[in-house]
Amino acid sequence: VASRVAATDVAGARRVAARALETINYRNLGERLAVWRASVRLERDHGSTASLDDVVDRACAANDPETILVDLAAVHEQRNDHARADAAYRRAERTGKKASGVSLDTWARHCRERLAAGDHAAARTVLDRALQALGAPSSAAKKKQKSTDNKARVELLSRFAVAEFDVGSAERARTTFDALLAECPKRLDVWQLYAAQTLKQRGPSSSNDRDAAASKVDAARAIFERMVRAPLGRKAAQTALRRFVEFEKRYGTEADVARVRQRARDYVDAQKRAAAAAAAQDDDGGSEEEDDGGLE
Repeated sequence: VASRVAATDVAGARRVAARALETINYRNLGERLAVWRASVRLERDHGSTASLDDVVDRACAANDPETILVDLAAVHEQRNDHARADAAYRRAERTGKKASGVSLDTWARHCRERLAAGDHAAARTVLDRALQALGAPSSAAKKKQKSTDNKARVELLSRFAVAEFDVGSAERARTTFDALLAECPKRLDVWQLYAAQTLKQRGPSSSNDRDAAASKVDAARAIFERMVRAPLGRKAAQTALRRFVEFEKRYGTEADVARVRQRARDYVDAQKRAAAAAAAQDDDGGSEEEDDGGLE
């Protein structure tokens, strides 16, 4: 198909795609899906609105409709056709609701597309719809799904914040991360993602940009400081301190590294004192050596 398109033989490309679908065994779902995807791209770039609608309808009938429509939306995005991308995502969401539910990835990609289009209000509307959908399990499965739904909600909000950093507003991204971590302060993965995205905003190396880069490092350091003060369990706290040491080794001075290492030693000593105090109250009087978690 690609070679025919390169030769500007659109009709020939259509024939190749049709022959491929007739030839490829129906069990080879991945190969057949690849042909359908190529057909959608072909009609998007070289066909008419009618021919595109026809191939999309046929592709949806032969495959998971949400997969096809999200692929179509991605093609529209690549061509900076945000209005048609938005329409494709909306159709995918309607289709998903009728089936097993819209995937988190579809919601997140739609939010990102709206931000890339410069329509923050619409992105928030999509996000609100997604959060409502993710937070409304059936009554029979509500208790069982609670943990999973919370994880999905955290992942969606994290991806929205990352999208804000990438194509939206850094200030709104920070607001989203801060609100999420106020709600889920024990999520080390979110803390580290927040710090990584803050560092990612560093610009090229020029005199002024070096000052901006230093500011980003300071902002990331502040995030690590908040992370190690969060109400973490012992293992998580050790991991947080270890990550903080690694950060300072890469971005800080020797004094910064020494400061965080001292904080880690203080934490381990405090844990040992607490364990000793607890053991002293035990009738057996036994105690266990506290693991330093590799912080030294």
